[in-house]
Amino acid sequence: MAHSPDLRPHVVGGFVGAGCFGAFSAVTGLIALAGTGTTTLGFSEFRLGGLIAGGFFIVPALMSLVSGALAVAVGRKMKAFASVDLDRRPAVVRDERVRSSGDSTRNLVMLESSDGRREDLRVGSRTAGRVVRDDAGVVYLKAGHVVDFRRIDL
Repeated sequence: MAHSPDLRPHVVGGFVGAGCFGAFSAVTGLIALAGTGTTTLGFSEFRLGGLIAGGFFIVPALMSLVSGALAVAVGRKMKAFASVDLDRRPAVVRDERVRSSGDSTRNLVMLESSDGRREDLRVGSRTAGRVVRDDAGVVYLKAGHVVDFRRIDL
């Protein structure tokens, strides 16, 4: 139970996601600003029925706002993930499944706790590769996510 799982893969993924959304937001925001600036200063030759082409830069501006909001949301989730304590529970693996829909694949395990309660939890592919039905061990949870499972030989 004293084992501390490596949380770097879970943390790094969140930072990469927030960074990608943030970078995309910055680039699309700059495109929108540059386009608005050129049309406002009169450098644009594009006109549609008297409308300045600045309207075409509404899409990059909206993309910038949406991706910026996603970057903030991912950042908040990462902060919440970091602030929650690691939960260690003894459990037995009762079932393991893989669900696929389109391009995504989810690995699920059904864990039974010592009080008999069963719970389906999503696990990463690395943990799913080490888990076998009827394994007894300790599941390590952080913010409702399985970060590791250690088998105990009985």
